[in-house]
Amino acid sequence: LWFSPATGIMWIQTDDGDVLIDVSGTLTINQTINTRDAADTADVRLIADGTISQAAAGVITTDALGARQQSSSAGNITLDDNNDVNTFAAFNAFASGSITLQDTDGFVVGTVAAQTIGGCTFTATTGVSGAANLELCTTTGDISITSLISATGTVRLQTGGGTVTQTAAINAGNLGVRASGNIDLDSVTNNVTGTLAAASSGTGYVEFQDN
Repeated sequence: LWFSPATGIMWIQTDDGDVLIDVSGTLTINQTINTRDAADTADVRLIADGTISQAAAGVITTDALGARQQSSSAGNITLDDNNDVNTFAAFNAFASGSITLQDTDGFVVGTVAAQTIGGCTFTATTGVSGAANLELCTTTGDISITSLISATGTVRLQTGGGTVTQTAAINAGNLGVRASGNIDLDSVTNNVTGTLAAASSGTGYVEFQDN
């Protein structure tokens, strides 16, 4: 935990050490969380019984980011600034809620392992699920779906400089995908019950397999 007497700003930085934050109410990240060093193996895990959000200065830089919103009555996961993560997994217990991630250079939708430190326990989380609406974006790089994405409402995927691929399914009411490269969503059988809309802004192709 770092503190600058000159500015009065406190932030979290580790030398490739994990960060686990567990709060009983809402969690707002106003300053940087950074676990990166040359090894780049540390993870950030966030747990709250309410909305998880970040301010513009609250950028998360880590290998894997796991987020869990535990309340079934209210709460969103909104991590929509210029984060830099390699793997993302999230669960929102609020069925009408949302999950949002904005990344800078591409990420994998995968698994973040369980962890207990002191009295805080993060349950192993695979894929992105639980909420009605999901939005996963990256400025450049690829989005690779290796674990299930599931939402009752709308899933939106966007990369400004890469491809969208999958080895795990997308289950959604509606699905929107935008990429500059290929949109290759035919490796497994997806389940989109409503509307599909997809666009490649470059010379890529669009492929989609539904059940």
